[in-house]
Amino acid sequence: MDPVEIDVAPWNDRLVATLKEKGAIRSALVEAAFRRVQRHRLLEHYFQWQEPGWVQRTYDPAQPSTEVLDFIYADQPIVTRTSVYKEDTDFKLAAQLFGVAPEETESEGEQPAFQAPSSSTSQPGLVAAMLEHLALEPGLNVLEIGAGTGYHAALIAEMVGEAGQVVAIDIQPDVIEQTGRLLANSGYGRIQLLAGDGFAGASADAPYDRIVATVGCPDLSPAWAAQLKPSGFMLIPLAFGGWHPLTKIWLEQGQLKGRMVGDAGFMEIQGELAMKAPWPFAYAVHFPFQGFQELAAFEPLETKLLRHFYDFMAMRDARAFWTYQPTYYGLFDKTRGVAMVQDETGTGLLRGDPALYAALQELYAEWQALGRPQRADYELEFIPLAEPLPPLPEHTWLIERKFYRQLVRLAKKTPTN
Repeated sequence: MDPVEIDVAPWNDRLVATLKEKGAIRSALVEAAFRRVQRHRLLEHYFQWQEPGWVQRTYDPAQPSTEVLDFIYADQPIVTRTSVYKEDTDFKLAAQLFGVAPEETESEGEQPAFQAPSSSTSQPGLVAAMLEHLALEPGLNVLEIGAGTGYHAALIAEMVGEAGQVVAIDIQPDVIEQTGRLLANSGYGRIQLLAGDGFAGASADAPYDRIVATVGCPDLSPAWAAQLKPSGFMLIPLAFGGWHPLTKIWLEQGQLKGRMVGDAGFMEIQGELAMKAPWPFAYAVHFPFQGFQELAAFEPLETKLLRHFYDFMAMRDARAFWTYQPTYYGLFDKTRGVAMVQDETGTGLLRGDPALYAALQELYAEWQALGRPQRADYELEFIPLAEPLPPLPEHTWLIERKFYRQLVRLAKKTPTN
């Protein structure tokens, strides 16, 4: 007798209920898509962290155990691929400046390597938030950069319906092979999957109503702008000070305009678009701090408000960085040291040149004088490098990227009394 397939509806219902309670799912169309797409059907293996590294788990999606379903239908990202990378020399330098590694001289030979995630299925709560921002409707033509497991593409396909189209591109051919097979087996064979560098987009099916990236992007691709309908928009996790805030970008009188609309953190994109971002780290560093001088010079700020200050820091100073567990925001200078302020308590920490901490205080005073602007108060514009840069008006700052110059303009100012 053939084994009876388990009914996963209770797990999926529980996930949907969790996402609605968190406010990630807000519309009936997104909720309906989540109820129809079965996340476990789009996986055959995944990785879990187990000291001293990542351990692969394999299972049969047709016969998952209850323990596997508990894991897959939790509101968490799931690593599905790992790759071996060379050790980041900047990270080693940071470890020294944070006081957790001895000073070293450069040695000859191969750099040590480490294993790190290279593909995943995103956290359902983040996926739901992105779908809500995309404002999808039946009949739209959508391009996704970064196919992953196909979970995001399947949800989009449910929302745009048979009259719409979904094209997803991924630079890893093995990802496309597996994702295509699992999507077809799950009833989503209409999704068009392409193996290639997402930088080039997919001109054959352009123009698109929506272009969405599910990888962290240090810049925009000019091809995406060329393949976007005048009435459409992009949703890009655009690198910004170690975060990848969701950035909505649209065409306005031939110019690319945008706003940051949500928080996110993604793996970095590979291929032509890859670059070293202007900030010291492309992620949140995590060090146990040693040898720091404690300075109580900042006022306590709740987490959300301190995040707004950090946004301002990242626009004004390319040395901005953040840490987690515990959370600090600060300036990292390869030659002068580290200055930080702690989340919530306002405690300052310094290791190195006191002038670095003074620079942090000056940024804080400037942010205060501007009325503590928040993320929604900034307007973005993206100018191709080949075009001349116009004079920058007051309260407008420049971020140099690989293909575009990003202008960040403070559109709303509420000076403090």
